[in-house]
Amino acid sequence: MFSKELSCSPMRILLAEDNPCNQELMLRMLKNMGLYADVANNGLEVLRNLETRSYDVILSISNDEDY
Repeated sequence: MFSKELSCSPMRILLAEDNPCNQELMLRMLKNMGLYADVANNGLEVLRNLETRSYDVILSISNDEDY
């Protein structure tokens, strides 16, 4: 689906997802594309991560109101 060649430089990705199964699925999909992500389990963790690091992309697949 996606070429691994797309990741010329390491993209900084934050995965915002509270469901462990969804986290594992997304991390495996990203790994298959040669990408890696930090994981935030809730909105507060997203904000804490953003205080210490900038991200190119934030992926959120939750419709939880904490985000």
